[in-house]
Amino acid sequence: MKKEYIELYYSDKGPTYIRKDRIDDIKKVDVIVFDCDGVLLDVRESYKNAVSKTSSILIEAFTGYKIPDDFFDERLYFAYKKTGGFNNDWTHTYAYVMKTLSELSPENLQKIDKISKRSLKLQNIAERLNFIEENKITANFHEKELYESLLSFTSRLDSSGVEAVDRVLSPILGENVKKALNYRAGVGESIISTLFEEIFGGSELFSETFGVEPQFIVEKEGLVEKNDVILEKKTLSGITKLIGNRVGIASSSLANTACYSLGALIDYFSEDSMVWHDNVDIAMKQTGRTDLHKPNPYPLLRASKPYNPYNMVLYVGDTMADKIMARKTWEIEPKFLFAGVYGHSSLPEESKQSFIEAESDIVTPSVNELHQILEEIRHG
Repeated sequence: MKKEYIELYYSDKGPTYIRKDRIDDIKKVDVIVFDCDGVLLDVRESYKNAVSKTSSILIEAFTGYKIPDDFFDERLYFAYKKTGGFNNDWTHTYAYVMKTLSELSPENLQKIDKISKRSLKLQNIAERLNFIEENKITANFHEKELYESLLSFTSRLDSSGVEAVDRVLSPILGENVKKALNYRAGVGESIISTLFEEIFGGSELFSETFGVEPQFIVEKEGLVEKNDVILEKKTLSGITKLIGNRVGIASSSLANTACYSLGALIDYFSEDSMVWHDNVDIAMKQTGRTDLHKPNPYPLLRASKPYNPYNMVLYVGDTMADKIMARKTWEIEPKFLFAGVYGHSSLPEESKQSFIEAESDIVTPSVNELHQILEEIRHG
């Protein structure tokens, strides 16, 4: 049965929706955990553009064809995010590149497979990418057809992300392109993640974050400089008046780059209530697991743990992966609610409708409405 919502307005940024059957649970919220990108930070001019630029560079390296950066637009970006499997933009880039290469002719697919296999002899990723570029094929794409193919591809994807990409495309592409890109390795070993982070952070922040010199990019400043802080201090003040300083972060962002953009706001959060991509990587190495990243419940459970016992935890996110993580956590322990924020999405209206269709507990344009929502539900 379709869930009923109450529609409210707290600002001129758009309506807020509250699930009627969740009002009593929302009244119990005494911990709030935030996603970072799209919730605490407006990243619309940074991450999407980093995905586009990285994808374009890699496709040109293999094929000689320069796809414009703006080809990978908001509509495509949102379609992949909506599957719930591409919360991390390294995975998003991987999907764009692999799907685009899969559109090549059988003859050209054989050629890039051979080039990729030969490139594996080079351990240095800059040398490997340079080898691929020097031996690239000459290919053309019909951009309109390619765009529609990339868009329709999302219907075959799901919350497993890269696993779904490989399941569909490995029979077409084989394994050598995948091995050459070495997606699953970290920065310094993977062409995709290293190039992406250099473009995103710029040479100085990249070196500071990873402790190594960049291999591809020389520009000091990266797209991270385009990030803007969304969360207002008065919002945090209003939240802490209601629940105390019981707030955390569970994000797929890297700690250093996120903290760089958040600035002094990071001081409002205790160290043990913040779970970043780096923290999850460490946990996976320690446990031998490979599946602890969002939408796995692990980041949310860990960020909430310092405040246990709690009555109800509200997770605030901006993507379908966030919603799926909150649902999976609820299934483990029915004390986790979800608020979907849509105002800083690539496609706000579509994002709003997706959250409603997914039966989110709260749907609101911005994190800055949150303290007003909780205040009204508690005392209204």
